[in-house]
Amino acid sequence: MDYLVRDYGAVGDGQTNDAAAIQKAIDACFQAGGGRVILENGRTYYSSSIILKAHTELHLERGAVLKAHQDIDTYFHPNAPRANSIRNRYREEFGK
Repeated sequence: MDYLVRDYGAVGDGQTNDAAAIQKAIDACFQAGGGRVILENGRTYYSSSIILKAHTELHLERGAVLKAHQDIDTYFHPNAPRANSIRNRYREEFGK
């Protein structure tokens, strides 16, 4: 079965964070037993973290773009204490 991310609220304008909509489509696909989550052609999907699941294929049609969100704070941080300490040391050392 196919799941179009735009049916789950993805905008695909290259500016809106579509991660929640993409994740909704992935979750629905997984709960139904699997299939394809489709990012439609001619659109740029701007996204932070998503979690892929078993029996679920993330399919980008020809001409679709999946662009990483520029703000690292919009991503999951599974190793947050370690990642934050590294980031803080970098900022202290380089002033950024």
